Amino acid sequence: MSMPNWDKIDAVKLREYSLMSDIYLSRLSIHRDALGCRDTKCQDENHILHTKNLYNSICKCFTDASKNVLGISKSGKFNCKPGFNDYVKELHDVARKRFVAWREANKPRDHNNPFFREMTVSRAKFKLALRFIKRHENQIRQDAIADALCDDSDGNFWKEIKKMSPNNIPLPTSIDAATGKEEVVHLWEITLKKPS
Repeated sequence: MSMPNWDKIDAVKLREYSLMSDIYLSRLSIHRDALGCRDTKCQDENHILHTKNLYNSICKCFTDASKNVLGISKSGKFNCKPGFNDYVKELHDVARKRFVAWREANKPRDHNNPFFREMTVSRAKFKLALRFIKRHENQIRQDAIADALCDDSDGNFWKEIKKMSPNNIPLPTSIDAATGKEEVVHLWEITLKKPS
């Protein structure tokens, strides 16, 4: 997970992070040897091991709290579907929060439990919206292009066109009887060297 940019996080998220950190830290089990030794130059392997474990556990609490509240920043390319921000994003955020609350309540499976009910309803709404944008991907894309064409003051029209026809289309792997890069290159050499 990449480091969150704390300057850009609003007060509500910071408060959520603080509360979630408290929850995780309260679940920590602290071995007495981790804090009991007062010798700053202690060489006892058990004390060192317990102190390192405590440190790693505290760091994990803060990391888990930030993942829980701020989400996970993934490295790599994310394939965002057209219309996600318009139709799905809010429902995804709500479903994620309801899921986390359900998980923190020890994953109750009783249909009368409000955590379970809210989690399942919000997840169903999210999945319905996701299916909608997958089924109507071409129409949503065309609408985005039409909107960009109507208001092309900042060049959005050409950005949308480029999204539809990327320049990373693979080259053909066979031409006539030649297959593979070397054979295709050799075929072109022979073709281009022939006298007209």
